[in-house]
Amino acid sequence: MKRVIPFIIFIILGFLQSCTQYGGRIGDLFGIWSLEEATLNNEPHSFGGRGITMSFQNKIIKTEFLYEDIYSSMSNYGNFVHDGDELILTYLTGDGTYNDGYNQSSPTWLGFPATDEPIILKVLKLTHSKMILQYTTDAGDVYVYSFFKLA
Repeated sequence: MKRVIPFIIFIILGFLQSCTQYGGRIGDLFGIWSLEEATLNNEPHSFGGRGITMSFQNKIIKTEFLYEDIYSSMSNYGNFVHDGDELILTYLTGDGTYNDGYNQSSPTWLGFPATDEPIILKVLKLTHSKMILQYTTDAGDVYVYSFFKLA
């Protein structure tokens, strides 16, 4: 019996270790983040709806706008690279078209431009539970997004 217990513990630890982050380790970004508050040029800003989430897995980001109607939402899918204090988002189309049934355009409702070019956000803070991002438009407007981690 004494020989079986270490083996069982080893199996359980191996299982738990393998279930931490599907699709690759991306650190603190992995998971679903909910927009807690936003500012535009240092003034509180609301995007409406029930909320906004960003989900990160492997190299894919899903940005979702939750309408007031609990059955409606809009999702935008793209790719991301976290490089130091920059979060670089890339969307396949800037014109709002759907590819393979997925909206792969920039989430303009978040203040981003409709573009195929990378969108660069400054990472002001990133911990396992809090993320603060800053985006400056070409016109010089500054958005600051404060997220908390849901899962």
